[in-house]
Amino acid sequence: MNVPTENGAPSFPDEDANYLDKVRWARAIPEDRKFFLGLAMFEDICARMRSGILSQFPIASPAEVDAILAQRFARLRQVHDQGIYFPLDEKPE
Repeated sequence: MNVPTENGAPSFPDEDANYLDKVRWARAIPEDRKFFLGLAMFEDICARMRSGILSQFPIASPAEVDAILAQRFARLRQVHDQGIYFPLDEKPE
């Protein structure tokens, strides 16, 4: 269910609660397991991104999909390195 916030932006309470549950779960995980779970999460994200690329380019070969995925990660790295986006609790330099 979509509920407007004070500024009029939509809010999704079920998704927000689900996210908070995931954060609590992740904080409770022992340090030695977090690394391997991070790898699994990255593999899941890559699979989702590949699926999206295939939706956008249905006749792309697996090699072409991997090349597009690499380009997108490179673009994300450039955005990060340029400091265009930063966490709200950090101030840009």
